[in-house]
Amino acid sequence: MKRNPVETGLAAVVVVAATLFGLKLFSVDQPGTGDGYLLAAEFDDVGALRVGDPVFVAGVRVGEVGAVKLDPETLFSIAEMTIDPQYRLPADSRAGIGSGGLTGGASIVLTPGTSRAVTPNGGVITDTDGAVNTVDALGRRIFSAGGGD
Repeated sequence: MKRNPVETGLAAVVVVAATLFGLKLFSVDQPGTGDGYLLAAEFDDVGALRVGDPVFVAGVRVGEVGAVKLDPETLFSIAEMTIDPQYRLPADSRAGIGSGGLTGGASIVLTPGTSRAVTPNGGVITDTDGAVNTVDALGRRIFSAGGGD
């Protein structure tokens, strides 16, 4: 059986392109890769937050969640984040748990403060808003709306 050199060359190009695409795909947004500005935030409830979820400032992704732990002493959830090192947050910044959108999941939303002091590498944000359970909130709203006549 004879092989056409053009088909063989084209097949080789396709294989090389697929390999490069695969390598690029697996090198993007892998949790824990690279150095960054490390922060932690202390929440009363992290909801569906998981390792690898995004961290946003002003709607722009600036990092990702590196770990989610429970502090054995305070029983607060601690979310550790790796932030792009070009961004430094003021010491009075806030953190909240946001929705991951229609795909589910969660994210951390950081709101920069106005302080001139910067949260140090490895610092902890304690001014936080935990995840809101929308089913519970809706239930409380519905059942407390009746009033007591």
